[in-house]
Amino acid sequence: MTFDIKNFNNQNFITKMSIIVGGKNDYKQILQKTDKAMITSPFSIKFEFNDVSLSIYNDHALSIGEDHVPYAIGNNTKYAIHPEKSVIFKKFYGLHTFPGIKDEYTYESAVTGQNYSLYLISGIKKSKKRNFPSLIYVLGDKKICKFSVLNTQGYKIISIYGGAQISAAIDECGSIHIITGSIFDDPNRYTRVTWLPEGDLPVYIAFEGESILALSGRGYLYEYLLSDFDICDYFHPVKEMIGIQCVSLSGISSHCLVCALNGNVFGRGSNESKQLGVESDSDHLNEFVWMIIEPFELNDE
Repeated sequence: MTFDIKNFNNQNFITKMSIIVGGKNDYKQILQKTDKAMITSPFSIKFEFNDVSLSIYNDHALSIGEDHVPYAIGNNTKYAIHPEKSVIFKKFYGLHTFPGIKDEYTYESAVTGQNYSLYLISGIKKSKKRNFPSLIYVLGDKKICKFSVLNTQGYKIISIYGGAQISAAIDECGSIHIITGSIFDDPNRYTRVTWLPEGDLPVYIAFEGESILALSGRGYLYEYLLSDFDICDYFHPVKEMIGIQCVSLSGISSHCLVCALNGNVFGRGSNESKQLGVESDSDHLNEFVWMIIEPFELNDE
């Protein structure tokens, strides 16, 4: 889950808003006010969020505070969040610096996944120089961690998105930068720059397996496969969604959901636990299908 406060311009709306929470909470990465290690029945809580952004994946969470400093909670024993501290953060801990990087950056947003974190930085604190927003990428496993400031080839990054193992960014020109662990094979640390066809511009990115999906400002749904990484520079339309105008897109790991303008919801990917709401003999749906949504009672905190 990733929540970016910059997407909301109305402060009155924010203070009156509630969010729905559920899932693993063994390190209090979702909700600090409860001792429950698993929130099995999602419930609504009042919005008390002063941070700039929040990203949660499985057993850890990463936020950017209103002071534009990253804070982490949960399991960092595999270095998914920070390259220096193989620990479990029992409460939100400030990550002010990275080893080998002398400058103290201003952080705007962050996303985290299974074994990585991606930080959007807008400049160096206490510096009058103009700095284009850039990226810091952390990639870890049980024994070793790699991290670097990435080279966006002069493009100014405006937003970042995170999946389980893939992350991406959108720049001010509408290009999409794809980032995987293979970036450390490139000594220049260049991000992979891709585009939507026909000059369409992306507004949101989601992930499903080795597929990156992009929702455009015109409501079209596009897709890029990692298998095309060294072959093609452009996303292509999702065939079964051509002619359907979409307004929302969500996906991190093994399945993806799309909401259409008329309120219909479509799902694709893993259906092992019937999470797509579709009765099917197959545990995996290779095309987006219409989901029948059943309303349910939501409890307050």
